[in-house]
Amino acid sequence: MRRFIGVLVLFAVVGTFVFRPMQVVAETAYADVREGFVFGIGLGWGNAGASLNVVEKVDRQNGFAGDLLLGWAVRNNIVTGFEFDVWSQVFEDNRWVFNLSSVSVSYFPVDGLFFTAGLGLGTSRVEFVGSGGENVVQDQAGVGASVAGGYEFRILEQVALAPKVKWAYLNINGDLTNYVDYLTVTIQLTWYKPKE
Repeated sequence: MRRFIGVLVLFAVVGTFVFRPMQVVAETAYADVREGFVFGIGLGWGNAGASLNVVEKVDRQNGFAGDLLLGWAVRNNIVTGFEFDVWSQVFEDNRWVFNLSSVSVSYFPVDGLFFTAGLGLGTSRVEFVGSGGENVVQDQAGVGASVAGGYEFRILEQVALAPKVKWAYLNINGDLTNYVDYLTVTIQLTWYKPKE
């Protein structure tokens, strides 16, 4: 967890020096207009934990994070859509893959600042080596929710770059997995296709 906090601090420091000059250039060149179809893709890193029935305690793990957004800008400050995000890691002959497919709403109170909430279907895939040496794969599903926040910087007229922090909780209540939560930091590239 310390390493993850260190990454967040580094991200904030680097972001201050990299994204602020980009924002100044973007503000002078492009208006902050959101309309029509929205497509976004993000990549980054995250920290996940899970409550498993087969072991007492499992340490939180760092791993790859990604997300995808297909949506529609209802107003200049409200974007609704479908989000798919994933967290994955391989460690000590184990593989965890958690994802959330949700309906989401993003609200932009000022400039590029946004907050997002989503509700949908969460899935958990846990692969490990059993006591007899056999590979065990367990797929389970449940209800999930997420909250996120970030800031969009316009880099082109219809394209924005956004650092984003997201927390997701999946209530699985299955044979193997009780619940999962993960915190991710991603850089999302978003394209707004204006209405014709």
